[in-house]
Order: sequence, then structure tokens, then C-alpha cells
Amino acid sequence: MIKIDGERIKLLREKQGLTQLYMATAVGVTTDTISRWENKRYPTIKVENAQKLAETLGVEIEEILLIEAEDDEQVIENNTADYPAQKHSYSKKNKNLQLFIIFGTILFIGAALLIGRIFMKPQAAPELRAERFMPERSLPGSPFPVVIEVYHQNSEAVSIILKEMLPENCEVLQTLPSQGASTNNGEVKWLKKINGTTRFSYLVKIKSTEYQEYSFNGTISTAAEAGNIAVSGNSTIQLGPYHWADKDGDNSISDQEILTVFDYYSGIDDFTIDIEFIEKMWLGSAYSWDENTQKISITP
Repeated sequence: MIKIDGERIKLLREKQGLTQLYMATAVGVTTDTISRWENKRYPTIKVENAQKLAETLGVEIEEILLIEAEDDEQVIENNTADYPAQKHSYSKKNKNLQLFIIFGTILFIGAALLIGRIFMKPQAAPELRAERFMPERSLPGSPFPVVIEVYHQNSEAVSIILKEMLPENCEVLQTLPSQGASTNNGEVKWLKKINGTTRFSYLVKIKSTEYQEYSFNGTISTAAEAGNIAVSGNSTIQLGPYHWADKDGDNSISDQEILTVFDYYSGIDDFTIDIEFIEKMWLGSAYSWDENTQKISITP
């Protein structure tokens, strides 16, 4: 277990425009856990979680650790408080020896880290990457949103082409931003200059009644890169009798699911997504899909 600097983590996340939900997904924890880490309610976490946090933020793990100065003599006194003083009285010589050992250990570790940095090239965080946020399931013929966040860590703006290859029977209804966007031949693409985290979205529906899985693929290309960069994240959606906001497919909208809708898709208000209807499903106890009428009914 190691101590982390919650304020530093929050500052890095907000600087890169990352949501707590994105961080939670990348690390494999809940948004509540991310919030507790940032607010220092969980100051100590597992090393592997700290490493995932650092990788998600694109920094070295040392940059998110909390460094606290401790008095070694006080530590010794605290650790020996429950023992008889006559059996555990530390002489000044012993204390100096212990300090010497601690100082020598610190120097050794520092030297090892320095040598490692000289002879081993650290793995740099990618300057450009993209992640797709897409529902896991949707109703046949019903529109659902797809969001792609492009993360650019260079200080200078760069021109990109973001391209999404769509499965068969797909129809793109709206794109955001609309400027620089093109939809034809089973794909949607943007030509845009970006600086920092930029969000691209499109509203799409699959014109099929088949309850099967459909796959999406995307790439980013720039003038500086010889090849294309693949878009990561969710790439498949399953058609079935479930609304796209119903992540676990239990015919109800939970608190976590309604929060996910607002967290992922809050920036696409221009889309014709019936958020009020999703809220009604959340307020109800359950919903059901009628294949014959192609309508949803809500149970209070």
C-alpha cells in the first residue's frame, strides 16, 4: 500500500479534461472510489491501482505519490511505547547507526533510479490517442449515441482525420461537431485541428430486426504519423429488447446508469436524444419493449 496525493490527481485529471467516470473505467474501480481518492478519504491505495492511475493520467507514478517527512526517532519511540523502558532504551549510538542505515538505503535507491533513467528509456505517454464510449446494447432501429474522446498531450495544435467504419445497415443521423464532418460509404469522418482533449459524437441507428452483435472500428491519422492510430474503447453493440441506457440489460434504469448517461453524453445536447424519457424510465420500477408496436411501456 502507498499514499497518494489526491489534490494532485484531481488537478491532473481536470487539466486533461477527464471525467471521474473515465478514470474509474480505466482503473477498474467505481466513480465513488475516484472521488474518495481525490478528497483524501482513501489516502492509501494498492500499488497496482496507483500505477493504473498514473498511466491513465500519462505521468510517472512518483508524480501522484504523497511525500511526508517523518521523524525517525519519533517512529522508534512510538513503536516501543508498549515495551518496558529498561529493556528497550536506545542509546544515541544505536540511533545514529539506524539513521545512517536509513540514509544509506535512500542513497542506494536514488542511485539505482538514476542509473535506470540513464540506461533505460522510460515509456513515454502517447501524445495522441482516442477512446470510444458506446452503449453495450440497443433496441432495433432505435437511435443511440457514440462518443469519441481524442486526447492530445502536445502543447501545439495538430490536424487530424478521425474516421469511424460502421457495420452494415447503419445510418448516421447527426454528427457533432458538424463542421468538418462527412458521412458516406458506411463511415463517418472528421477533418479538424485540435489542441487538448476534444470530443466527437454521432447519433446512429442500425436498421435491422436481428438480435445480433455489430462491430465498430475507428482510426486517427496525422501528417506526422506514418500509420493510423486505432480508436480504443467499446467497439461492439448488441441489438435486443433493451434501451441503450440500460447497461446491464435488466429492463430498468439504475442510479448508476442514469449517471452514466449524463456523464458520457452530457455534451451532446444538440442530438435528438429523449433524455426526459430516460429519466421517466429511471423513475419507474421497470420498462418493457413491445416488438409489435415498437414502443416502450414503463411500469410505475
